[in-house]
Amino acid sequence: MTDATASAPTASKMTDGAFYRLVWKWRFFASLYVLPFMAMLAITGGIYLYKPQIEEVLYADRLNVAVGAERQPYEAQLAALADTAEVTRIRGIEIEDQPGRATLVT
Repeated sequence: MTDATASAPTASKMTDGAFYRLVWKWRFFASLYVLPFMAMLAITGGIYLYKPQIEEVLYADRLNVAVGAERQPYEAQLAALADTAEVTRIRGIEIEDQPGRATLVT
């Protein structure tokens, strides 16, 4: 008769770096999940960063006006705006120092 004692097998024990590979596998899957969101943030952040340059190209006809003999008073500009657009509230007026730039009303 042999006197052998067998140790109970441990199911949760991972050997030979199996736990390390498992962690890196799930990290890879997580990066595939997060990558589209990070790309979207990078693209929209770049658009927001270059917003003034993009608006200058898109709205060049509205931001630049012909230089006249004299400037129109702001009251006349606001009256013309009220006649053409249905403005109920004005939040602000941006005045440009450069000749040929339009007055921006928000």
